[in-house]
Amino acid sequence: MMSGKTLLALLILLISVNIAEACDCDSLVNKNESTLVFRGIVTNIRQNPETEEYEITFKVKKKIKGRIKGNQFVTAVRCLADYCCGIPFKLGEYYYVVTRLRNMRLYSDECTMTYKIKSG
Repeated sequence: MMSGKTLLALLILLISVNIAEACDCDSLVNKNESTLVFRGIVTNIRQNPETEEYEITFKVKKKIKGRIKGNQFVTAVRCLADYCCGIPFKLGEYYYVVTRLRNMRLYSDECTMTYKIKSG
């Protein structure tokens, strides 16, 4: 039978392995490898109750690569924190957004070169 300390150590190890695997990018997706790249401001953040992913709506300030109809675009992220490969998007802030295609949707996450900028 396992002691309490051994069981606790095993539990911590299992949790840390799951977190470590969360952001396992083979390579970072840059502008050249991306389908769509733009600069924009976050206008809405909504969690999809079916998938638990977040849908981030941007007002596109400058199209850099790809096609966007109009000046609004929605990208998906699994979460809004660094520890789960997400990007901590915030309303009213500007971002240089690089997307990648996953499961027939465009995502922006730690595996893309998306980052916060000062203005659009």
